[in-house]
This record gives sequence, structure tokens and C-alpha cells, in this order.
Amino acid sequence: MASAQLEAVTKRFGRKVAVNGFDLTVADKEFFCFLGPTGAGKTTSLRLIAGLETPTEGTVYIENQPVNNVHPSRRDVAMIFDNLALYPNKTGYDNIAFPLRVAGRSEAEIKKEVDRVAQLLRITHILHRLPRTFSGGEKQRVALARAMVRHPRIYLLDEPLSALDALLRMEMRAEFRRLQSEMGQTIVYSTPDFSEALALADRICVIREGQIQQLGTPDDIYRYPANLFVATFVGSPPMNLFECEFRQQDGLNQLVNFDISFTVTNDQAARVARAGRQAIVGIRPEDIRVDLPGKSTDAVIISIEQLGVKSVLDLRLGAQVIKAVVPGTFDYRTGQTVSVHCPCDRLHLFDPESSQLLEKGDQDVRGGADRGSPAGKPLISASARGCCTGQRERQQPI
Repeated sequence: MASAQLEAVTKRFGRKVAVNGFDLTVADKEFFCFLGPTGAGKTTSLRLIAGLETPTEGTVYIENQPVNNVHPSRRDVAMIFDNLALYPNKTGYDNIAFPLRVAGRSEAEIKKEVDRVAQLLRITHILHRLPRTFSGGEKQRVALARAMVRHPRIYLLDEPLSALDALLRMEMRAEFRRLQSEMGQTIVYSTPDFSEALALADRICVIREGQIQQLGTPDDIYRYPANLFVATFVGSPPMNLFECEFRQQDGLNQLVNFDISFTVTNDQAARVARAGRQAIVGIRPEDIRVDLPGKSTDAVIISIEQLGVKSVLDLRLGAQVIKAVVPGTFDYRTGQTVSVHCPCDRLHLFDPESSQLLEKGDQDVRGGADRGSPAGKPLISASARGCCTGQRERQQPI
């Protein structure tokens, strides 16, 4: 059972806290991903598991055995660094065979293992060549093969695709997933690229400045971000955010921004009330529906970024600019007026003080029915500029 566990693990470098109180378990045969920006603590986390760093506090376990005092060579894990570290004077075959020769294996055994992983990784045609003749993807495969011949219990991959171009990254992502499925190995992977993490991982640990921000499945991380950092770090374009205050206007629960208001359900209103009647409303660009004008709140397209299968629109709504993602086949043009709306179940509500997601509460503390817009109806409205100064202006629902 190739599992790994960090129990209350902290790592300090002088005054710098690289990893702060990590409590997590990587399950057997799991593809686990550390996701975060540069300096978040991703590499340090991998090095703690590998034994290249010793925890300042806490305990590292592999297969339920504490390994704080176990030398890296005896932990039976393989770490692939972002620079790959191939030996430039050795052929692909000799690079892959090197750890087996150090272990004293026979040439017959070495040839059998090298041939096995070379066929699995589809690199038999480059075994006789030197690394300087390899493409980026071929270098990546040789480095991976060198780790695989050892049959380690756990693979640790430190930003392995960072140096590759976009096409090769997509190819190698698919390769990693195929290999993990075929080998059934435990993989711990670090990356600053949220798209890699969402595509590859069974579970993701989002970290920032040595702190765990959220731990969950890719679907949980994307659909239910735990705080504003996760909400804006995961997703492209990033989530639209609006600072709002709660009001009841015309019999509806409203979250009112300077230029925009959102009609919300009683449950959402109750969450905001518990947070002091203030909230930051988040909407992912792909959750904003864009339609012909006149059906909802009007907005003006100020720029279009065409990305083939989709387009990203910058929309001016009141005095604010929001982003929306639409299919690339839609025929929009700059300066065109369109309508926008978003269902209330697609709104993310955050506490403006702590930046944490406002947890879902009871449906209605008074037991009444929701007074938000009916299902399927638009739930954003454009408001007059005076709405946040206490003036009573009628909202125009979209």
C-alpha cells in the first residue's frame, strides 16, 4: 500500500515558513496534486515526502510508517525535477539504466527493464541517442522512464511540464493519465497551472504561502471554491467579483453593488445576514448568459477575445466591466448591446472580512418560501448609481 501522509508538518527556513501545519493523506494509487503559485510551498512539500528536507515540526509517513529519520535512498520514492537532470554524455538507454547499475543489477535485468519502460513510454527509437538530440517531450519521457525502472512506491513530479510548449503539455498530460491508469501507481504532482491539476488529479490541494487553502476533488475545487484566492486562482478568465450589501427591495432579497444588483434566495440572504449583511458575490464568466438585447439587463461589448471554440467578452454593465465566455460560433461585434443574466444557483458568496465562502445554512430561518426569482429567470439587474447611497431606485430585472 503506497500511501503518504503529512501529520501537522511545518517546515521553516529561518523566518520563512514554507509549509505551515500540513495535515493530509495521499491514498494508495491516487493521483494527488499540489496546486499553487510560485513560492506557495509545492516543491518543499514534495521534498519533505522524498526526504530531501526534514520537517521542523510534525511527522511524515509512508505506508503508515514514520520516515522522518529514514534516509531518502531507503524511502523507495522517485522524484522527477522540473529541470529533468538528464546526463548529457549518456544515451537515452544509459540514462534510464543508470539507477539500476548503481543498484548492482545484472545487464540482462537492466536490458529487460529498460526495454519494458521504453515500450510503455514509446521511446524505443531514441534509446541510442544523446539528450541534446531529444525534443522536450522525449526528454520528459526519458526522465520518467529513469524513475519507472526502479519500481518505486511513490512518484513525486515537481512541475514536470513547465518547460514544454502548449501542445506538448497537452500531450504529456494525456500520457501521465494513461500511465497512471496502466501502472496503478501513487503519484504526487506539483504545478502552478490549474488546468493541469483539474485534468490530471483525483484530488487537489490548493496552497498559498505555505497554507492549505482547500483540499478536494477537481469538481469541488472548481465549483465550490473555499475562499476568494481559490475562486480567482482556479479558472480562466478569473471569477467576476462584486462587493455587495444586502437589502430587501420590492419584496425581493437583493445583494446590491454600485451598478448591479443580484436577486437571491432566502437561504443565500440568510448566509449574508449572518456575515453582517455584506458579501462579495462571485460569478464565473462561463456562468453568465449572453443573449439578444431586450430580454434582460443590457450591457455593451467593449472587447472580444476569440479563442476558437470559445470567445471571451468584456462587457460594460453600468460603470463596471465584467467578463463572459460564449461559444466561438456566436456572431458578436465590439460596441454591440446584449443582455446578460446569471441563475442564482451559480452565485458564489464570500465573507468580505475573512474572504471565506459563506457556508450554506438552513433554507429559511423563518420557514417561508424563497422570494428570489423563480427557477430559470434572470437574476442580475442593472441599478441606478444612487442605489448604494440609500436612494430608492426600481431595479430592472434581466
